[in-house]
Amino acid sequence: MRSPLALVLPLFAALVACGDPPPPPKAPPVPHGTSHHRPSVPPPVLAPTSYSHEGPSYDEALAIPEDLGETKGSRELTDSELKGPVASGQALADCNTPDDMKVVVKVAVKDGHAMGVTVSTDPQNAEIAGCIDKAVRAMTWPSSAKRFSFVTSF
Repeated sequence: MRSPLALVLPLFAALVACGDPPPPPKAPPVPHGTSHHRPSVPPPVLAPTSYSHEGPSYDEALAIPEDLGETKGSRELTDSELKGPVASGQALADCNTPDDMKVVVKVAVKDGHAMGVTVSTDPQNAEIAGCIDKAVRAMTWPSSAKRFSFVTSF
């Protein structure tokens, strides 16, 4: 006959093995002065709207190699400086964008101007997307030799 300890020990080991796993490690603290901006809601992923661009697309602009030696010491633009000209939504109003239309605007900026723009709409509307594209390209930003990019949605 087995001892009671020999019967209880495997049962105890099985119960311990079925317990909750240890909690995940905590994220390291963000060093002071470091940007850790994360949008609370990511922009919706919309199918690209086919329209006539007034210049390079967002992806074409980002594909252009950037000479980092040329941009050394150039001004850094803040999120609010980058999104500011577009954030008001004035371009959407000027282009008669319906209130229920979803719009995603992707912009690459350099030297104070948009160097690449892509606009997606849902439902797709080439006329409105082209109008917003043209309006965004006419906007100005603080000048910097560095290339910056952002995506915003309405």
